[in-house]
Amino acid sequence: MKIAIFAAMLATSALALPAPQRSKASIEKELDELNASEPWERKREAQSIGIYGGKAYVSDDVNEKRQSIGIYGSTASTTDDVNEKRQSIGIYGGKASETDAVNEKRQSIGIYGGKASETDDVNEKRQSIGIYGGKASETDDVNEKH
Repeated sequence: MKIAIFAAMLATSALALPAPQRSKASIEKELDELNASEPWERKREAQSIGIYGGKAYVSDDVNEKRQSIGIYGSTASTTDDVNEKRQSIGIYGGKASETDAVNEKRQSIGIYGGKASETDDVNEKRQSIGIYGGKASETDDVNEKH
């Protein structure tokens, strides 16, 4: 019993001792170590392999990654020239277009309110039939449509 009393007194006296003073820097260092990511938690750097156009790349050079094969309108392209890539076939309103002229591409058939239109005149396209509140309307008068 005396041993138990002695052990209890020793424990309470140890708790009563002043705590050792630690510097702020040592506390912050210990907290950083406790909060650090485990090796398996660290995210991979940008050096990881990426797939560009079906080709694996390990390079970090953005320009090298951009040289990989890309598909533009069903044509494979390995060129970096943006204009050449844009010359590939694209579908505009159901019509294949190989031209670079934006206006020519816009002349392709588009559907406006159920009516096929080949005109470039925006106002003519807007005159096509549209459905407003369940009622077919061919007028351009906005007030009548509402």
